[in-house]
Order: sequence, then structure tokens, then C-alpha cells
Amino acid sequence: MAPLLLFILLTPLHLQVNSQDLSSEQAILLSLKQHWDAPSSLRWWNSTSSSCDWPEVKCAFGTVTGLKLADSNIRGTIPSTICLLTNLDSIYLARNFLYGDIPASLYNCSKLVRLDLSMNELSGKIPGELLLHKRLTHLWLHGNRLVGAIPAPIEAVRFPKSLTELTGLRTLDLSENQLSGGIENVVHLRSMSVLRLCSNNFSGKVPREFVNRFFHENCFDISNLCSEDPRNGLPGSREYLKCQSKHDESEKHFVIMVVVIVGCGVVVFAILFYLLRRWLLKRHKIIDSRRGQIWPTSPSVTVEDEWKMITFQRLKFNKTEILSSLADENLIGYGGSGKVYRVFVNEGSIAVAIKSIVNPRKSDHGLEKEFLAEIKTLGTIWHNNIVKLLCYLSTKEVKLLVYQYVENKSLHQWLHGRSREISSAGDCPVTKLEWPMRLHIAIGAAQGLCYMHHDCSPTIIHRDIKSRNILLDSELNAKIADFGLSKLLSRQGDTETASSIAGTFGYIPPEYAYTSKVNRKTDVYSFGVVLLELTTGREAVTYGDHMNLAERAHLHYRDTNAIIDAVDDEIKETIYMDQIITVFRLGVICTATSPSNRPFMKDCLHILQNCRRDSS
Repeated sequence: MAPLLLFILLTPLHLQVNSQDLSSEQAILLSLKQHWDAPSSLRWWNSTSSSCDWPEVKCAFGTVTGLKLADSNIRGTIPSTICLLTNLDSIYLARNFLYGDIPASLYNCSKLVRLDLSMNELSGKIPGELLLHKRLTHLWLHGNRLVGAIPAPIEAVRFPKSLTELTGLRTLDLSENQLSGGIENVVHLRSMSVLRLCSNNFSGKVPREFVNRFFHENCFDISNLCSEDPRNGLPGSREYLKCQSKHDESEKHFVIMVVVIVGCGVVVFAILFYLLRRWLLKRHKIIDSRRGQIWPTSPSVTVEDEWKMITFQRLKFNKTEILSSLADENLIGYGGSGKVYRVFVNEGSIAVAIKSIVNPRKSDHGLEKEFLAEIKTLGTIWHNNIVKLLCYLSTKEVKLLVYQYVENKSLHQWLHGRSREISSAGDCPVTKLEWPMRLHIAIGAAQGLCYMHHDCSPTIIHRDIKSRNILLDSELNAKIADFGLSKLLSRQGDTETASSIAGTFGYIPPEYAYTSKVNRKTDVYSFGVVLLELTTGREAVTYGDHMNLAERAHLHYRDTNAIIDAVDDEIKETIYMDQIITVFRLGVICTATSPSNRPFMKDCLHILQNCRRDSS
């Protein structure tokens, strides 16, 4: 009886303490709101309601344990008073407008496990205390303006007695900042499974502890990093530089000099050979009676023998079937450099698409370059979301690319030309794209681009992603096509100067106005426009409109009601609206003015897959 009486007497006292703590935490939260000039997204925060009822606040056992403030239009600095909420285990402040330094006082959030300050305007150096936090396991700082080096453990005010205590941090993302120096200071974080350091200015030696180390996810800028071991480099990277001694430098200069001399000799020889060949052709008056013709209607054996055919897999047809079917009744369209045919081969059991590239009397160097780029790209890659190149045929005047035939034409025709093109074609089962199928198409296209950007070596940049170049098969699976403008980029530097402006208006990123360089973020911008087409049903550029689709979408980004108004009427269903808004906002982020503020394709794919996973 006595223990029961004691429990009854102590219970009100316990509830009173919790009530006081909650009142104190509510005052701290309201002071944070005032510090950030009371943004409209925090309109629920007031003294008349419980802080645990606010959607941005996570509570457990009557106390505040988390702040979910991503995409909340917060402007200002990070106040040190945030750690007065002593039970915080997670802080999410991503994609806001925070500026200034990251306060070292965040170390005082003693129970903090996850801290996300990504995609803001934070500057200054990374406080060393953050890397020494004993409970912190996930730290995202990417997409800011942080400078300086990764802090060493001895630079922190409160460092442990032994470096073996530095085992808690498992995820560290410092990508897309302006950090410099070496990367040796993260070696001691032995529990690391995700480490992203790319898009910075790191340099120096690769620590021995990193050689052949396994990460679930990583990215490095290897162009300025070197390894003392010539057999090993960064984790997951086949490319690296060997750290060079003075002897190596002199040897390198000698090799460069030899290469230059040999190169000059080769150029001189090539010029002499070209002049000699031209003189012989003129002297013997070699005239090709078929010059200027595309191909004979019914090629003879003599003509067939002049066609060179290269295959990329075992085929059930030969070049005779291809050449004999290039007639006007099989014509289905026109590309930028020739006609496009649909041909049935192997006794009509297989349909293939044939794209022609025709050279005029004087060989067009631009068309030749386009052809070689497409062959070089498609001949070496194989992915379910990329159109398969089966083989190609060529003569001096004509080159033919033979692809798998994709039945349901392009995404552009489904979104913007259904009544005119698709419905009349009669080979599509439906004339309306519901939202689940649009999301399925977006994920398929993202998978293809993610493979090109992150799994191919060297990286492949498409340079002309648009809804017309996303084809749909019989099950409406997305297939990326038309690699005539693709660019193979070396991972060292990940940037290459384009010799001419490429792409399609409305899909071209704004940096093309002042630079001729392209990288993966160029394709990300174009993909973002495709996402906006899928959510709004509008074309990238509308005749007579002074703003393109991306520019108009940025006006609605912060206003949810405006986004709903912009959504395509055919998919305005309440059950999918959260997904549609998420994809719309992803499209806006992908079309950010600055390339550094755009996500990578693997990030886009992850967000889209989460959308579909949430619906299921």
C-alpha cells in the first residue's frame, strides 16, 4: 500500500516538470521563429498551441527531439540558442536561405544524430567540433559556400583522448563547396560508409588508409589528387595520378617534348599524303557516277559489296534486307541530317528503325562528327532505358544507323500532340497519360541518364535531352535516343569545351549565354525541363510567350497553390497531388540558374523512386 501511495504522490510532480520543460522549449522555438523574421512557413508556431502539434516539430515523451525545417523559406543565420533544446537528435534545415558561419556551438547539441544544412548559402570554415561530436552519425553540408580545409582533430577545442573515439560519423557530404587542402583529415573517421567530397578544390596525396577502401557511396575530384602507390588509387576509382618526384617531372617534360616532335611529324606526313592523294584523284579523273545519290532503290551485288557493315550483337538479318527496304513507303520521319525509316526484317518478324546520315558532294565535317559521336556512344553502352544500336552500314556518301524500333514514339507526342499524331497512328493503347505512368517514364529516363553520368567511364553527356528524344516502348518504358550531340567526357575535370552550341531552345541551360563548357549539370537542367513538362503538360517553349517553361515554373516554386494551378488538368487528382508537387519542385531545382545548385542525376533518381515508393 505504501509504494502505491508514493507513486500517486510523485506522478503529478513528474507531469508538472514535463509541462515546465515543454513551456521552456516552446519559448525557445518561438525565439527561433523571431530570429528568422517569422517566415510564413512557421505560421503555426504561436503561444496558444502546443509545440508538439506543430508539423515541423518532432516530439517524444513530451519533449522536442527534432526540427524538420527543410524547404521552409528561412532566411538568416543559425542561432546558437538552437542547442538550448537539449533533447534534439535531428535538425533538418536543407534548401533554405541560411548564410554566415556554421556555429561551433552546435557541438553542444549533445544528443544530435543527424544534421542537414545542405543547399544553403553558408560560408566560412567547417568547425572542427562537428567532426568530434560523439553521437553525430550523419552530416550533410553540400551545396554551400564553405571554404578552407577539412579540420583536423587537433583543431577542435574539445577533442577526445584517443582518435579511436572518432568512429560515430557514417555519412559525410561536403560536395559542391569551395573547400581546399588535403583529404587526410577524414581518414580517422573509420565508420564512414558514405563520403562525398566532389566539386571542391581538394589536392595532395591520397591517404594510404583510403586505398581500396569500400564505401556504399562516394565521389571524389581525382584530377588534383595523387597516390604514392602506382597500383591503387581512390576507392571505386580506376583513374588516379601518381605523386611525382623531381625526377618524374624532368622525365615528364622529356616525354612531352618527344610527343610534340612526333606529333608534328605525323601532321606534316598527313598533309603531304592528303595533297598527293588529291593530285592523283585529279590526274586520273576518278568520278563516282553515283555521287549525290542516296542509294539505289534495288541495290545490285556490286553496290552491296561497297557497303561496310559493323554489328554490335548477333543479328537475324543481313544488309541486303536493310538496303532493299529503304523505300518511301517505309519513311516515318526526318532527322536533323537525313531520313528515318521503319523496316521489317527476318521475314517481317522484327521491326528496326534506320536513321540515315547523308553527306553532300563535299563531305560535311559536322555531319561526320555527329555520326562518329553516336557510334562511339551507343556502340559501347547497353541499358534498358537507352535505345539499342544494333549495327551500322556506311559508304563514302551515306551512313545508316540501325536501332531497335520503339513502338510508341516520343514522350513529346504523348504530352503535346496526342490528337494530331498519336491517336491517328492507331498503334497506342491509350491517348491519355495518367500520373503513375508519367512518374514511371520520369524514373526510366532518370535511370538511363544516371547510368550515363555515374556508371559509364568516361562519363557520357547527352547534350540534347528533351521530350522528343525520350521514346516509349510498348509498355511505355522510357528509352533515351538521339546521341548525335552526345559528348564523351573524361572524369579528370569532368568538363570539356563544346565546339559549337548544341541542344534545343527551352532545354538549354542559361550558362550557355556566357560559356561554351558542358558537364553533367547541363543534362540535369534539360531533364528538369522534361519533369516540368510531365507535371504541367506545357511545352518547353510556347510561341508568343516571353518566358520559357523553366522561367515560369520558378515563379510558382514557393507557392503550393500556384503549383497546383500550374499542374496539367489531366492529372489533377488529389491522391497524387503531393507526388506531383514534389516532382514539380525537383524540376525547378534541376533548372537552377547556377549549375552548382543543381542536383546530380543519382539524387534526382533517388527522389523520384521515393515518390513511387511512398505511393505504394
